[in-house]
Amino acid sequence: MKIFLTILGFCVTVLSASGQALVDSTELAKNAAYFKKLEEGFLYNIQWAYELNLLEQVSGFANVKLDRAKVAEKGNIYSHAIHDSSGYKVLFWYQKTLPKICAVADVTFDEVNMDAIITYMDREATSQEASICKRILTTLSAISRDSSYTLLPATCLQFIPLPLAEGGQVIVYQRSLDLNTCIFGNDYIFTFDAADSLIGTTKVHDMPTKSCVDYAAGHVADSITLHHWHDFKSLKDFPITDMASVFFYAGMHHIKKFLLIGNEFIFKIDLGTTEIWYLVGDEFKKALLQLPQRPTGWTL
Repeated sequence: MKIFLTILGFCVTVLSASGQALVDSTELAKNAAYFKKLEEGFLYNIQWAYELNLLEQVSGFANVKLDRAKVAEKGNIYSHAIHDSSGYKVLFWYQKTLPKICAVADVTFDEVNMDAIITYMDREATSQEASICKRILTTLSAISRDSSYTLLPATCLQFIPLPLAEGGQVIVYQRSLDLNTCIFGNDYIFTFDAADSLIGTTKVHDMPTKSCVDYAAGHVADSITLHHWHDFKSLKDFPITDMASVFFYAGMHHIKKFLLIGNEFIFKIDLGTTEIWYLVGDEFKKALLQLPQRPTGWTL
């Protein structure tokens, strides 16, 4: 319980520092502090920049807006984030030019102002970066044919339920600005084109797994009540160590409500009432199937 109070306290701290300025996508689009227009038609996805602003440990991916003519000419765009001693690097590449061309964005984080500092470089990939790009691309067709994963049509669903393997994955649906649909998960990212056709399935290799939880330590909220999603029974403790990682998704238009999503657990938090609902195991799987297509008041 104490651990999750620290997580919520961290989120409250971050939201209070940055949430007021993030009201709608129109305002965000005008704010150069969150993303900037890049050469060759690249534009950082607003939601990704918003998530990066909320949490030091970004979920690991950036959606990219690209001119449709260039997509037709150079192939689908892919992105992947790696982390090393020098910080985060987000790799972008075209399917048809891989692995020769790989645009790289170095990402650092300003903890004081809760802001991302993004430096864009258009250059050929280093041998290591190209190897990462190539490795990801070679997994696409193999994983997409894996019978243990059932891909549902990406028709404006907030959640795409996939069979949970041992350890589990939670998949979150998100449509990009106007081009592709991406589904974020602990272990995979599924990419769909504008026609909702699957164009990529990527297994994540380089994401840190515990740093989100570690970073939350020290940010405490005192008046939080933890409830079961269904019967609202209080929970004294929670096995956070069973979760591979925790992702933070915040409603852009409803700053006081957001989700904490982990491997086999989902937490719905309302900062206005300081209540947390949680769901585990088989109940979690059933709830994914029962969720409405567009939950009122939620933007993920």
